[in-house]
Amino acid sequence: MLDQCISAMTPLMSEGAVYTLEAPDLMNDIRHNAEVHLKRTVIVIEICLRFSSAKCGDALFETFATPGDVQIKFDLFYRPLARSLRLLLEQYELTIFQPPFFVFYRFLVGMYLSSYLGGEFIRRSKPSLAGVACTKKVVCDRCELIDEFLASRDQSREFIVTNKEWTHLRYVVPKLKDRILPLTVTTGGMWKAVRVTKRPQPHVEAAKEFLREIGDAREISRLMEPLDKEVRRALDYEELFDFQRCLQLPPPLSSGPQTT
Repeated sequence: MLDQCISAMTPLMSEGAVYTLEAPDLMNDIRHNAEVHLKRTVIVIEICLRFSSAKCGDALFETFATPGDVQIKFDLFYRPLARSLRLLLEQYELTIFQPPFFVFYRFLVGMYLSSYLGGEFIRRSKPSLAGVACTKKVVCDRCELIDEFLASRDQSREFIVTNKEWTHLRYVVPKLKDRILPLTVTTGGMWKAVRVTKRPQPHVEAAKEFLREIGDAREISRLMEPLDKEVRRALDYEELFDFQRCLQLPPPLSSGPQTT
C-alpha cells in the first residue's frame, strides 16, 4: 500500500516546475516552483528510506523526466538536490555508492560534465578570434590558425610569425583575454616563435566545484569508473565529455545494503 502511495506521489513532485528561459519578471516564480519541486522530492525520498520502499529509484529518476533547460535545472534544482540527498543519506547511515543513488549521482555527474564541458556547450559559448577580433577585411590565416588551436584539445601551441603578423597578433589576441593568456615570444628575430596558451575556463572551475559538492577525488573516481580518466581529461580541458558513455555503463555492483 505504501509503494502504491509513493507511485501516486512521484509524478506530482515536479508539478508546476518549469525550467526554461523566461522573461526576468517570471524568474521569482521559476525559483519558487523549483524550491517546491526540491522539497517534494526530498520528502518522497525520505519516506522511501524510512520504510525501505522499493520505489526510491523511481522517485529519483522521475526528476530526469522533467523537461527544460539542463543548465537551469542544475542551477535551481539538481545542485541543491545533490547536497540535500547527501545529508539525508548520512542520517540513514547510507552513502552515494548504494543503489539507486550510485546510478543517480553517476548520471548527474555525466549530465553536468556533458552540459558544461561537452561539445555543444563549447561550440555555443566560445567566440572565435577571427570572427570578433580580427580587423582585416579578409580574415588572416594566423587568426584562423589560432581559432583552430582554440577549438582543439591542446592547452598550448607555438606559432611562427613575421614581425608584421606579430604586431597584428599583439593587437587582436588581448580582445579574447578571457580565453588566452598573454602571448609569450620564445625566439626573436625576423621570424618569431610565439606561444599561445589557453586560460583556464570559468566553467571548468564551476564543474570542479560541483564535483566537490558530491565527493572528494577518490569518491568521484569510484563513482565514474571506468570513465574516471575521461572525467579527469575533461577537467584538464584535454577532451570533451560525452554523456552517451555514461548510458553505456553496466549497472554498479552492490556495495552495502540496498534501498531498492
